[in-house]
Amino acid sequence: MQASLLGDLKGKFKKAAVWRSALADAARRLQEQKRRKAMEKADELEGYRFYRRGRHYYDIDQQGREREWTNFILRPLFLIADDKNPTRIFELENENGIRKTIELRQMDVTKLDRFKDQIEGKGNFRFFEKQEKYEQLKAYMYEKTEEAQRVPQMGWNNIGDKGFYAFCNGIVYEGRWRPVDDYGIIRLDNENFYLPAMSKIHLRNRTGFTNERRFMHDPKQMVSLQEYFRLMIDLYGDNGVVALCFYMATLFRDIIIDSTRSFPLLNIYGKKGTGKTEFALFIVNLFQRSPEVSNLESTTYYAMGDKCAEVSNMVVHFDEYKNTLSHKHIDFLKGIYDNAGRSKRSADGERRESTKVDCGVILTGQEMPTADVALFSRVLFLESQRSERAKEETGMLIATEVANPHHAEKALEAGVDILWVGARTTANPFAVQELADSLRGVDVPVLVKNPVNPDLELWIGALERINGAGIKRLAAIHRGFSSYDKKIYRNLPMWQIPIELRRRIPNIKLFNDPSHIGGRRDLIAPLCQQAMDLGFDGLLVESHCCPEEAWSDAKQQVTPEILDYILNLLVIREEITTTESITMLRRQIDECDDLLIDTLAKRMRISREIGQYKKEHGMNIVQTSRYSEIIDKRGAQGSLCGIDPECIKRIFEAIHEESVNQQVQVMNRN
Repeated sequence: MQASLLGDLKGKFKKAAVWRSALADAARRLQEQKRRKAMEKADELEGYRFYRRGRHYYDIDQQGREREWTNFILRPLFLIADDKNPTRIFELENENGIRKTIELRQMDVTKLDRFKDQIEGKGNFRFFEKQEKYEQLKAYMYEKTEEAQRVPQMGWNNIGDKGFYAFCNGIVYEGRWRPVDDYGIIRLDNENFYLPAMSKIHLRNRTGFTNERRFMHDPKQMVSLQEYFRLMIDLYGDNGVVALCFYMATLFRDIIIDSTRSFPLLNIYGKKGTGKTEFALFIVNLFQRSPEVSNLESTTYYAMGDKCAEVSNMVVHFDEYKNTLSHKHIDFLKGIYDNAGRSKRSADGERRESTKVDCGVILTGQEMPTADVALFSRVLFLESQRSERAKEETGMLIATEVANPHHAEKALEAGVDILWVGARTTANPFAVQELADSLRGVDVPVLVKNPVNPDLELWIGALERINGAGIKRLAAIHRGFSSYDKKIYRNLPMWQIPIELRRRIPNIKLFNDPSHIGGRRDLIAPLCQQAMDLGFDGLLVESHCCPEEAWSDAKQQVTPEILDYILNLLVIREEITTTESITMLRRQIDECDDLLIDTLAKRMRISREIGQYKKEHGMNIVQTSRYSEIIDKRGAQGSLCGIDPECIKRIFEAIHEESVNQQVQVMNRN
């Protein structure tokens, strides 16, 4: 259109150059007017060569035309200063009003291609222009960004004006608790600090920051520090006093190191079952929730260094110390005493970096560190002895399930009196053998639940493996068997299997678990009575003060009051000497059994003849319609005779299975 207009003016008035210049001036004025009008709508972009309209960025080209840069707007928030990995935090909002707060590495912001990869990976966020326009956007992003410093460690951080003590959700600064905001930022008078673990950017990331999130501070504790200390000393006596002194010293480790140039390790050693690990966790829990216990036998030398480097003026716990550890492990432990840590090559390979140790370290295990004289001289020793306090207060024994050697060791250390092997563990002979080996030489009662599936030999095998490890106080728990057909029970009782177990191992103590068999609290009472009537030695009943709030199996638990009521109703029948009348009745039973066997033998003979007929006429062995007819008809007959149809079904399923086996033999006969 401009070219056509310019041609008309040239033909009528001549002097094309003058008209061309006038049109260019008019275009520039129009472009400037549009730019000024756009700038009035976005004050935050004043002074930059682009503008915002709605949720888009635009600029005006030389011809005065509007060009779209993005389908989103962004709000620069923070540059996270970090010598190794600086990052930037932005808030994006696209044309559909969808907002995302993101954290990008600086290297992903510098180049347009990387920036586009990152933001497009977060959703519908697109940048349409080239690097030249992106540099203008970067100028805005950099100039409008606040700065915050990444907090490098949990615990004491000697950074900023006065330093502070950091947890994942805030810091203690000048004696006051300062929580993080939604972005993980703590704002102090002159500077900002960044703790990413509880930032809304990373809050849904369940795999990242798992260790940092253990260091969670709750300023409103139900138990005061004074009460916690009193309980610890009451439980552990002088050992508790020493451990608390170690804790207090750790809080000021950096100051002590400045003066003494060394800081000892604390070793809690003792026999199995004396509560060494729990004692250590009593101290570690002052710093973190659900602390991770690192087994030295499976923790590498490098992982030890990384774990110690994560915290400052806090306690780190290493379990299962043994004098057979590698030289690197021993050397690292010795280095902790004088703050040596571990050195490694930097990421760029140009220099060596040192991993400092700024924490107190607790070692637990059955052995004292005597393999190395230098390490022995750098350790404080506390011998752990078993406490009977819990049983003294309640008068009850403590039992728990164990599924592997680690479980068993921790249970014994905690003073558990009785161990039981769960149904799924019983089903795995390898797992049972490992568990048995770990219990060798330990005098503790062990109860073995039946396997999930109805396999008596597997159950007996598990009992034999445990007994073979020297466990003499052994018992079996009948908890029922899984089935695809669950009409009444969660797990079918199949009473004949525990009865056969008692026949095979007459002296075995046999307990019944009505909670797992029934799966419902209303079935517990009748199942308890049935177990007693069948001569079981005891019961394993799940009880909870408030079953509705139980974390698992809530439907099959009863309150202590209901349990007491059920137990008081039980009728325990005494075993009496056989009389003449019952002997006659048993003789009649024997005669009926003889008739059953004869009848079954006759039925199998007929089945073989049917098999021969099917072979000669090319028929399949299993006739589904005929099988269904038998099950339905015999179930109805049983019901008329006062027999449970389910019982009839199981009997005829077994008979049908044997009939099929007989016919298979006929089919395969030459």
